[in-house]
Amino acid sequence: MAKTNPSTVILNGDPLIKQLEAAGTITPGHFLELQSGGTVVVQDTADNADALKWVAIENDIGGDDLSHAYASGEIVRFAACRPGDEVYALVAASASAIVKGDRLTTSTDGTLKITTTEGDAIAVAREAVDNSGGGSAARIWVEIM
Repeated sequence: MAKTNPSTVILNGDPLIKQLEAAGTITPGHFLELQSGGTVVVQDTADNADALKWVAIENDIGGDDLSHAYASGEIVRFAACRPGDEVYALVAASASAIVKGDRLTTSTDGTLKITTTEGDAIAVAREAVDNSGGGSAARIWVEIM
């Protein structure tokens, strides 16, 4: 079981760690997509079953924690996740309440949301999170499918 409020994005598993230049602001826990110029941005297509399972991680080498957002032009460290890897991802602001076991898919801002179409799922919730009150994105423990 993941500890309460983990201090790292990678919770379990052995994803490949990679890095590329950011082409926008990216927070650890955001899902990423590759741009034609070789940079990465937050994944911006909703319900994208084909989304890369690339999740921005904290720059622990540089001494940064989960709260440090990468700026455009910075080198982003990310986990290229495989099925079974567990990460501390982000849930969209105002997302519906999520219960353990819910299937999750991409939102339009690098976060996850509940999917209504089973084939769109890229992760499964390993904990319950209720972010329906709005505000900002919340963190959630998920397992990559």
